[in-house]
Amino acid sequence: MTSRTIFAAVGFAMLAAGPATAIQHVVTLNGVVSGEAADQRYEFAGDFLQTHYGLTTGTGSPLSYLPPLERAVAEARSPNSGRTRGFHGTNNATGRPVADGGTGVAAALTNAPSLPRTAGQGTLTNEVSRAWVDDQAIGFILSRTGNTVTYSTMNGVSGQPDDVWSFTAASIAEINAFQFRIRSAGQNMVSLSNVKLVQGTTTTNLGCSAPGTCGVGLTGDFSASAGDVHISLFDRLSGNFTLSGNWIFDLSPTRAGNNAQIKLLSVPVLGPPAVPEPASWAMLIAGFGLVGATLRRRRTVLA
Repeated sequence: MTSRTIFAAVGFAMLAAGPATAIQHVVTLNGVVSGEAADQRYEFAGDFLQTHYGLTTGTGSPLSYLPPLERAVAEARSPNSGRTRGFHGTNNATGRPVADGGTGVAAALTNAPSLPRTAGQGTLTNEVSRAWVDDQAIGFILSRTGNTVTYSTMNGVSGQPDDVWSFTAASIAEINAFQFRIRSAGQNMVSLSNVKLVQGTTTTNLGCSAPGTCGVGLTGDFSASAGDVHISLFDRLSGNFTLSGNWIFDLSPTRAGNNAQIKLLSVPVLGPPAVPEPASWAMLIAGFGLVGATLRRRRTVLA
């Protein structure tokens, strides 16, 4: 076996291992902080991103931390009536990323109207409002394939099609993190449950074991209650992926002000690379074992 074949075998093992599962680089924010209003924490989360990514800026729109990082935002919220869902991408009003020929994102994507739906019941308008059932689990799927992201949510009524949005742009390839952002109003609870991340053939549970203790391999809900705000960010995301789960809104006693988002972001890459999954280690070890065996065989022949 030639040296070229040897290194090809190792390369194959590395490629077959596939992308490492996204790890949670930033721990959850939960509750309130003295001197920081809930709205300020939910919308800007300055300490969250400054501490871990060194992003420094003023507070208040448009000087918040997140807009320059945003590439797309999936949203579910409950106004005084109905259940509103939408999906937001970059445009001229928010500013476009450099990869899309712009000078950068300058305003939160949710400040602009939702993208038009590509499928669903009724006229394909932008945001859609459906009848809400208290504590009903509404399934969603959010995925990236190449330069396209697609967001779909259950209609909530048996026999009616899902609501679907899709967005394609060169900057979608820059997405390397997603952030769960949940805000409850009054005594309500808003939850994100049964969250799974699929990358290639690997499925990973994402969840919490307690308020503020969230990460990979856990199965409890991401949630906020009694006026709290919950933020969890997972980074080191690469390649195509599918994120799925359920939105659950408790609408008693207050409907208005409950909000949940999944922000797809392009954040600075810091720290050591993600730890490979066990299957990745197995493929790499097998590849290096093949190299060792081949080298030993060559020595025997030469002797």
